Amino acid sequence: MRHQKPALVTVFNLFGWLAIFVAVGLAVIRSGYYRPLFPAPHIAWTEVISTAFGGLLLLGFAGLIQVLHRIEQAILETRAALLAGLSVKVKAASEKSSW
Repeated sequence: MRHQKPALVTVFNLFGWLAIFVAVGLAVIRSGYYRPLFPAPHIAWTEVISTAFGGLLLLGFAGLIQVLHRIEQAILETRAALLAGLSVKVKAASEKSSW
């Protein structure tokens, strides 16, 4: 059976990486290595750090949701396998008793 990620994991991954790339861009601008072509307001380091932290938080939530989803899938597969094995045993027992 092919496992699919929940859509929320994909969204959190995209926004998490986007926030990290924005934080890197803000850090480059803040440090003075790049001067924007348009007039930009002053960027504080706290804005850079909070953007990076937000991206890492989103990636963490995505990982947590993905782990919980995998645990749920493992439980469902185990339950299905146990029920399939039980139905085979019940069927075999009923065939023996019919003789």
